[in-house]
Amino acid sequence: MSDRVPDPYTIRIHRTVEEAGIMGLGGCILLIGGGAILAFATDWKVDTVNVDLVGWIMMLVGLIGVFVYMSIARRRRMVVPPTTTVVQDDQTRYH
Repeated sequence: MSDRVPDPYTIRIHRTVEEAGIMGLGGCILLIGGGAILAFATDWKVDTVNVDLVGWIMMLVGLIGVFVYMSIARRRRMVVPPTTTVVQDDQTRYH
């Protein structure tokens, strides 16, 4: 185990990765919401595009994204036991 202090660049990279994960989940939720609006709440008729199908595809992609994000987040949250051992000194006990 190293006693050196991590440089700010490394800390910033970790923060950026965490922020990107949060934005990834938000993007998936937006895809699901936008797809639901297109599929269920609109009655637009476009000659070249099936708007309902686009909405269903957006919801499907959003759900896949949520499941992928949750599987990655579960792996990040795994608890790792501490590597240091606690040593008790018997000489500190007073009679």
